[in-house]
Amino acid sequence: MLTINYLRTVKSGTLHVYAVNGTKSDLASYEETQGEYFRTDDKTGKPTYFSRKYLGTNAALQLSENQETGEVYYQVIKSEEYMIKEQIIKDSLRSPVTVNASKENANLED
Repeated sequence: MLTINYLRTVKSGTLHVYAVNGTKSDLASYEETQGEYFRTDDKTGKPTYFSRKYLGTNAALQLSENQETGEVYYQVIKSEEYMIKEQIIKDSLRSPVTVNASKENANLED
């Protein structure tokens, strides 16, 4: 299984760059699957994975296939830490707003 580690953000924060790690055979498979889109990091020399969405500091990649087109690609498996943070954010956005509608506290003119 391939793993990715966050390296940096580029293009004014719109693209996140990750280093890809794995066995030699897994990395060779990754390079073959990426084809003309395969890139390596200039500083580390490691293969890179790009995402428009921040995926956390660490995540895993799994090989997937589009059932309609037969295209093979790598898909991110989010880390447990990232999924917990993502759920906390979602929950905080859904928290109900409490409205005190009692007549005693309202400054209404009769």
